[in-house]
Amino acid sequence: MRFLHTADWHIGLRAKALGRAGEAIREQRFRTGKAVLEQAKEAGVDFILHAGDLFDDNAVDRQLVQRTADLLRTAPCPLYIIPGNHDPFVPGSLWTHPALSALLNVHIVTEAHPVEVPKGVLYPCPLTSRASAADPTSWIRAEGDAVAIGLAHGSVEGCPIEEWDNPIPRGAAERSGLDYLALGHWHSCARFDDGGGACRMAYAGAHEATKFGEERAGKVLIVTIPHRGAAPLVEEKSVGHFLWRAVTAEVHDRADLEGIKARIDGVEAPDRTLMALSLSGVLPADGRALLDEIGALESRFFWWSLDDGTAPSPSDDRWVDLLQSGLLRETVRRLQSCDAPEAVKTRALTELYAMVREV
Repeated sequence: MRFLHTADWHIGLRAKALGRAGEAIREQRFRTGKAVLEQAKEAGVDFILHAGDLFDDNAVDRQLVQRTADLLRTAPCPLYIIPGNHDPFVPGSLWTHPALSALLNVHIVTEAHPVEVPKGVLYPCPLTSRASAADPTSWIRAEGDAVAIGLAHGSVEGCPIEEWDNPIPRGAAERSGLDYLALGHWHSCARFDDGGGACRMAYAGAHEATKFGEERAGKVLIVTIPHRGAAPLVEEKSVGHFLWRAVTAEVHDRADLEGIKARIDGVEAPDRTLMALSLSGVLPADGRALLDEIGALESRFFWWSLDDGTAPSPSDDRWVDLLQSGLLRETVRRLQSCDAPEAVKTRALTELYAMVREV
């Protein structure tokens, strides 16, 4: 048995924080979806599994549902999809859309019952609510000689998942007698090996990242299982287009800024990279021009955000000169000239500068 495991396409993703770039992010989800189907054809798989959250929610524009159905219709082999926690199977959900029900080679599985698939049996775990404290895989008891595959959407214990619901034990595949458990919900690709080193359950991750921090998104898994009980061969394939990079750095001197600039300079494929740079610490008097050079790198990137949380060093008087004369400026001058340790003066001036900038 050979199949492709994917999940979490989140068609209709809002991406409001990205402004006008959000439209390109939403459109790319379709193009990368096409790349997933092409990868399935190239790998010669028997079928495709989608482990939930095909859509971002059940309120997705119905024209997007039609576009998605048109895309799925081109799948080169049978495709099995379960509803996830973002698009659960509930009354009035988009899963009843005629465009989806008319697909002959695409199976929207809405009941937790075994399903025959090419060369084996599928044990699907569709979700019927936005959140639940129940293990969706608890019903599975795979028996017999046929290769047994589980398909579920939920939080594996111990994973740092923000939306913690539908908990799944790390030993769920072994407990349920599954040869492999295909998971969705966590957007980074991750595998969970059993005591013998065999990968019997894994997250494929989102085919395109949905936000910063999803470092191993943009992948699918090609899984090969020779026979019932055999260790699965799990291969990662990259399909994602956009790269989300978050860089957080603390500045103390010019050398720190030079290191940050070199790091940003070295980013590969900036034209398809979303870069979120966050700086903190103390900006040296001779570092302003270099910080401006770093900011000028914005033109290289698909999307750019610079959060400058640095404060001027105690020796940099330029911001003080901009203050109105009076108590505030006098307080700064006294701090600069007092006999306190340099570290204490720096911290006091940094906090005062932060207050001034906030106002």
